[in-house]
Amino acid sequence: MLGVSRASLYRSLWASSALPGQLGNAFLYLAAGLLRADDLDAAARDEWIDFSISDEDVDAGLSPDEREFFGSHLRAGDRVWLHNASRGRAFGTAAEYIALDATLAAPLPKDLPFAHGACLGVPCMTAWLAVFGDGAVQGQRVLVTGGAGSVGFYAVQLASWGGAKVAATVSGEEKAAHARRAGAELVLNYRRDDVAGALREWSGGEGVARVVEVDLGANLPVTLEALRVGGVVSMYSSVAVPEPKLPALGFMFKNATVHFLQLGAMPLERRRAAQQGIARWHAEAAPIHRVAVKVPLAETSAAHEAVERGERLGAVVVEI
Repeated sequence: MLGVSRASLYRSLWASSALPGQLGNAFLYLAAGLLRADDLDAAARDEWIDFSISDEDVDAGLSPDEREFFGSHLRAGDRVWLHNASRGRAFGTAAEYIALDATLAAPLPKDLPFAHGACLGVPCMTAWLAVFGDGAVQGQRVLVTGGAGSVGFYAVQLASWGGAKVAATVSGEEKAAHARRAGAELVLNYRRDDVAGALREWSGGEGVARVVEVDLGANLPVTLEALRVGGVVSMYSSVAVPEPKLPALGFMFKNATVHFLQLGAMPLERRRAAQQGIARWHAEAAPIHRVAVKVPLAETSAAHEAVERGERLGAVVVEI
């Protein structure tokens, strides 16, 4: 099924459905967020997508300690938000029910609408891990590239809440307004501004302590120049230049650390820490969640078309 889009996939498969039955931990969907990664994944496939459901697919199995932990935090009927619901399997976001490992669920913050909960998932989890993966950011200077994107918008908010001074890069004025709304102190247009020079001036010549990086390959020269000695780069994507030439000596002489983040491969304890941290953030702050497009389940193909067009700032949410 090479090159298939998720929009066409859902148009052709809308009539067929599957329920989890007794398999795994069943969750009733009320709203689901869609990711650009869903469409990139579908477009890149060179094999047929397997739409069968097996015990292994829906219940990876929990240790007794994990079952006790989640049993003490989740009860039947609880409002929850999920992450990575469809990673590595055909089913996930467009469904009335889903059976998942309980580690992928966390209590939905009090009074948060389901549509806003659907925005969290991969973007907010990735943002949390990129910002706080190396500890607190209180008093540090943090650069978020793509500060108006799905991950970047949350990263700016989280770093600001964590006490950092935040700079963000964007490609236009509308996105600049979103980055400022999220809490960015300095917003730079990477298409016209001297980003590295502006960051040097902003940091008093020291450079930034952390970089939350949306496109490592495309941004490498600026990222390296902007980074301070001992700084950390946390990259979660490199679409424009997927196989960049790494300036190894440049990073070495800055004693830099570069993290390659993939939420699906993140250890359980790190994901659990992110879930708990996001809960604290909601309890202590007033997070901003953006819903750009909202459609009913029967129009999931339209939702994926909106994702494929890319002409939006905010989540595409399917309401069930």
